[in-house]
Amino acid sequence: MKCRTKPCTYLKTIGLTISAYQEDPKYLRECLTSVKGLKYPPELLCIVMVIDESTDNDRYMMNMFREVFEDQDMGLYVWRNNYHSWIPPQVQDNMEMDTVSGPGQDADYVIREDPQRKEVEHLIQTKRCVCITQE
Repeated sequence: MKCRTKPCTYLKTIGLTISAYQEDPKYLRECLTSVKGLKYPPELLCIVMVIDESTDNDRYMMNMFREVFEDQDMGLYVWRNNYHSWIPPQVQDNMEMDTVSGPGQDADYVIREDPQRKEVEHLIQTKRCVCITQE
């Protein structure tokens, strides 16, 4: 790596994402500890770990995130779906219209948005460190 010649101004907001799938616990803890130790203003750094939780055995990764970031502004979320797996139900259009019509759908139906998606987005927007497990 090249050595930085100009001093860092620390003016940019940074979002750091960590994707995890059945990670070695030792290496995951080292990764999380390293991220926690970054020398960057906390108010300008958002950390999001997404765990591809295929089994209950994968919950150790969320528990480890909780342990490492317990003294931070942290949020945890178990998402029963994800951006790619949610199949929206069809509902009558006389229901609440906070939805959009789906492509190729009859005019009598609208598609509701995954309510958990909004919760996940809110958590990411309001917490500094977030861990999400998803299908």
